Amino acid sequence: FYYGLQDSGRTTVRNTVIAQCDRGLKANGATRLINCTLYDNRIGVAIHCGSFAITNSIVAESYESGIAFECGTFDGVSHTDVWSSRTNGYVNYRGTPDPTGQNGNFSADPGFVDPERGDFRPGYRSPAIDAADGAAAPATDGRGAPRYSDPRTPTKGGTPTTSGAFADLGAFEFVENAVSGVDLVGIDV
Repeated sequence: FYYGLQDSGRTTVRNTVIAQCDRGLKANGATRLINCTLYDNRIGVAIHCGSFAITNSIVAESYESGIAFECGTFDGVSHTDVWSSRTNGYVNYRGTPDPTGQNGNFSADPGFVDPERGDFRPGYRSPAIDAADGAAAPATDGRGAPRYSDPRTPTKGGTPTTSGAFADLGAFEFVENAVSGVDLVGIDV
């Protein structure tokens, strides 16, 4: 697709994956992304004469830029990972100052479980684990899993939810007891 999502009104997008588009999101209206994952797009987010804010999200492996500001109002980035391994002309932020290192933002490989097969859960030891702003996070992730504090992540980069859990960045939580596609049966001991 040319645009994964294009808006021209007041739009809030939660727990959503937008992958393999020219522009993952083109913001023409008043757009808010919360706990979303944008992956393998030419431009992750193009802000074009609208207003835009992004929280608790991952913008990874874009080809040209993670977030490109053309015109409008950029209301900010918080608790978001904007990163790409691509180096040929790629920049995390175009047309706006880079907020990496401020308001919970960072730039690191999010360590997805298997993005080539559509598994965008953060893998074990992902920097996205427990790194979200809990007050902004929806109560469950894109698969309906509740927010979960990983006990093996001693340093929490985010802030807790009202229940005390630390949410993860992106559309899906790292939950060790989540349903798995692997079905093992012991036949001999």
